[in-house]
Amino acid sequence: MVEQNPQEPINGIDRYRIEKMVGYGITGFADHLRMLSFWKRLLAGENDPEEIAQGLALALCPQRYIPKPKPGHGVSITINIAGDADPQALSGAIKSALASEFSSRR
Repeated sequence: MVEQNPQEPINGIDRYRIEKMVGYGITGFADHLRMLSFWKRLLAGENDPEEIAQGLALALCPQRYIPKPKPGHGVSITINIAGDADPQALSGAIKSALASEFSSRR
């Protein structure tokens, strides 16, 4: 039995639709099967190679898809002081707590 694609080829597509579909693929908006179906139908249709090239160039221009920064990490440190507070001892305790916290993240 021959596998059939129930959808017609895409004809006369413009650069902005190509740009949008490439963006959907890069950002993960469209899943693999949807993208595969689109590109098969596009390549099976009668389309201007110049429009396809322009759409790809628009979609893949530098700095278009900048990854989102990862969430920052907050550090919570609890220091209990009994008696008189010595500024030097307090400074040393904070420094060692931060050093151990950041060295464990590497």
